[in-house]
Amino acid sequence: MPDVKQQGLVTLNTDPPHEDSSLVLVVLAGDEPGRRFPVGSATLIMGRDPTCDITVNDRRVSRQHARIEPEDDGSFLLVDNGSSNGTLVNGERIERRHIDIGDRIGLGRGVVLLFTRAGRFDDQLLQAQKLQALGQLSGRIAHDFNNILTTILTNVSFLRRQDPMDPEDLKDAIADIELAARSGAELTEGLLSFAHKGEPVQDTVNIANVIQESERLIRRTLGEKVRFSAQVDEDLYVFGHHQLLVNVMLNLALNANDAMPNGGRLTIRAFTEDVQEHRASADWMIPGQYIAIVVEDTGIGMNEVVRRQIFEPFFTTKGEKGTGMGLATVYGIVREHGGNIRVTSREGVGTVFRIDIPAIDS
Repeated sequence: MPDVKQQGLVTLNTDPPHEDSSLVLVVLAGDEPGRRFPVGSATLIMGRDPTCDITVNDRRVSRQHARIEPEDDGSFLLVDNGSSNGTLVNGERIERRHIDIGDRIGLGRGVVLLFTRAGRFDDQLLQAQKLQALGQLSGRIAHDFNNILTTILTNVSFLRRQDPMDPEDLKDAIADIELAARSGAELTEGLLSFAHKGEPVQDTVNIANVIQESERLIRRTLGEKVRFSAQVDEDLYVFGHHQLLVNVMLNLALNANDAMPNGGRLTIRAFTEDVQEHRASADWMIPGQYIAIVVEDTGIGMNEVVRRQIFEPFFTTKGEKGTGMGLATVYGIVREHGGNIRVTSREGVGTVFRIDIPAIDS
């Protein structure tokens, strides 16, 4: 019986590869980026079924999603097996297509594999990727804890200023502190899960609940001159992690607040969008239903140079006050949910962040 090697989201059922195996599939998006799988003379079946050669534990991937067939001339043919969410090559949905070195293969909306050669320094490269991921995780955890502590300290300061104390204000502030503490507990649980190589908690998430929970915290952290409103449609569901999406909303709201030192307007909208054809601006957005979340402010805006760097780790325009991890964290979470985030901005007018995440049935 062949060995079964399991690494989180993607598993490979095969005998140990020969040392001279040179063609591989490398995970770009999905669990454990950098994970590689040998491609040789046998057909490889990719899908959610445990009998597949490459097994993907992602509900957006079909049971036998696609296959790679070796040809007599040494080339490889990628064939979609009638999957529900499609197979893509370099962002383009395909039925059958020969693949070349450097092609990116998308299984549904959340898993992307790179077809390439295993180079001499491949092991060192993968180790470097793991160290980089660990560094990014540390920054992300620190930044999220900072948001949580900010919420707690803001409410404590608010309560100290109340004289006499309004019972409703007290009730709301305690509720916010409790919610922030629970967020910290979930974040700690996620870190412990990572340390023990556990799988992240993922389930059906109601975006209306995400924004409703975020709204209470956002209103406490906004400046007195900033007006806030939320317009959210019903029945907006995605597959993912509730608390991570709350952190996305908080990060974007805090960023907007900093951009409106003299006051302004912050608006969050969420609705369903039907994408009919592939979008060149978002190479992982294949046709289908998406949940769109739009966060818009009337702040100072940004120039084109800043806009292009806004999602880069450690890039900040806030000097020593900024960590440079807030929007990098947002970008990472959105990508983890199989989504896309775009930003448009005009100096002196404001900024719009738009997130698109694949929709699911409730």
